[in-house]
Amino acid sequence: MATPIQQTQSNTQLARCTPFAQTLSAHGLSLLRAKTTTLQVNIGFLCNQICRHCHLEAGPDRKEMMSTKTMDQVAAFAGRNEFELIDISPINRLRPEPLRRSRFMVDANLGRLARYLRMLGFDTRFDLNLQDEEIITMAEKEKRILLTRDLGILKNGRVLRGYFIRSQKPDVQLREVVEKFHLKGQFKPFTRCIACNGKILPVARELITGRVPEQIWNRFHTFYTCKGCERVYWEGSHHQRMLDKIQKLTLDPPNRENDFA
Repeated sequence: MATPIQQTQSNTQLARCTPFAQTLSAHGLSLLRAKTTTLQVNIGFLCNQICRHCHLEAGPDRKEMMSTKTMDQVAAFAGRNEFELIDISPINRLRPEPLRRSRFMVDANLGRLARYLRMLGFDTRFDLNLQDEEIITMAEKEKRILLTRDLGILKNGRVLRGYFIRSQKPDVQLREVVEKFHLKGQFKPFTRCIACNGKILPVARELITGRVPEQIWNRFHTFYTCKGCERVYWEGSHHQRMLDKIQKLTLDPPNRENDFA
């Protein structure tokens, strides 16, 4: 316990301190609360690790689960607010090794983004014929991150991983997703078909006779084909343009959050 003299000294030192708001103002700065964009929900305390910094004090011996009543309250709260990212961490997602190979479900308004993600090698589902409920069901069943510009979809209680895409520009959308989910170390360019999402593999030249224009056949000797739709690929001028786009994504510094507009 502090002595009267120590307490007096402490009070004197505090009195000499410049108020924080005054210091900010002197530097032409202001501190304003921003809109909350992410809702993170932990429905259980079970974890395969014990970490000193864990604010939940989770661990392998923690068996508590969020009650149904609290889940209903959280769902109601999420429905009343326009969150851009809802991150729900259920027990069945805990595993010895993290699931870091990101897989995506893209809604009907983000077709070009889906093609770009496939270009980078990410397993990306996209189908113009799917309704919202079908999109949600597929994302839930296949444990995919749902990318959308429809906040209504993200408010659905069945969406475990979802993100609201801010920009309307496909190139900016791609950078937004890459930076948001830290994807730079996961690129596997040209391993997914941009048309159907199937895997791309090398194919013997003689097996595609008559399937590409004659001038392409005469000019190129290395070809690839999609296991799904059997589309044929070769390293033409479009290949270099894609490489340039990938290099720019890799080398450019991260954007500020408010640049995604």
